[in-house]
Amino acid sequence: MRGIWTELGVELAPKFMGNDWSFSRLYFIHRQYFTLIENDLAFVYRVGYQTKLTGDVPFFYQSQVITSMLTGATNEGLGGSSTLRGVVRNRVLGNSFVMANLELRWKPVYFTLFKQDCYLGLNGFVDAGMITSKIKLPDNLESAFNTMYGDEENFSDYFNPGGEKLHISAGTSIMLAMNQNFVLAIDIGKAFNKQDGNIGFSIGLNYLF
Repeated sequence: MRGIWTELGVELAPKFMGNDWSFSRLYFIHRQYFTLIENDLAFVYRVGYQTKLTGDVPFFYQSQVITSMLTGATNEGLGGSSTLRGVVRNRVLGNSFVMANLELRWKPVYFTLFKQDCYLGLNGFVDAGMITSKIKLPDNLESAFNTMYGDEENFSDYFNPGGEKLHISAGTSIMLAMNQNFVLAIDIGKAFNKQDGNIGFSIGLNYLF
């Protein structure tokens, strides 16, 4: 309901430690929480920036969003339940990106279940992200794609080498909480751009941030 959490870090993968790739990346994440109505309503936001500093990030690791907490596969790529809800998971990839999540968190119903204090929460959210430095694609990518798939698939459904713009989604979350610290979250998000997907649905634990 209130507070600030800011992270700044550098990820290093030096070649002398046995890596096939040598690279470094920097990340910044800032979260802030504002109480609008005590215990019942809050406005919160999260902004983040990540960029390659040196070397070449391997293709299989490009999707990894760095964070101080080890969240594994749930924190890969822009798109999906942990970054841009409603956008297809890993849809937005690049050497550098910015992202933001805005949420209005409301707790309209408090009740007792099995002698436990519970509440029902409703969140409205808007998520946005954008690539600020693209990954260079091979010059023959489109011709190789068409050779492989022919008329079965469209190149433009998977790749967009043109100008980058904001990827935006919006939606709602239903939160069922028990004793304040066990939270079941149901997220429903809608992507604004057709290429980013349509409607995303996920069930997990805890608030996004």
